[in-house]
Amino acid sequence: MEWRICFNTGETELMHNVNDTQVKVYVLLKMILKNGLRPCKKEITSYVMKNIVLWQAESNPREKFYARSLIHWLHDELRVLRTAIETQNLPYYMIPEEI
Repeated sequence: MEWRICFNTGETELMHNVNDTQVKVYVLLKMILKNGLRPCKKEITSYVMKNIVLWQAESNPREKFYARSLIHWLHDELRVLRTAIETQNLPYYMIPEEI
């Protein structure tokens, strides 16, 4: 049995505050998940992708996410996803590890 604490309202508010490029990267990650990863990695969900996008948004200045940088950020977030898969670890965005 697994438990997950949800912060739906907070996550929704955060996702409403990301810019257009960040939203597009999230949508592309979800498409990659649905069409490429899902058959062999069922544990990876859009929830995981949202966490990656939120960590990326917090770790980088907002002005770095512009239309022409879309591929850069997609590649970077895929790298984060690969690392998370390899290490089987992706910190939950809403609850920092220090707590």
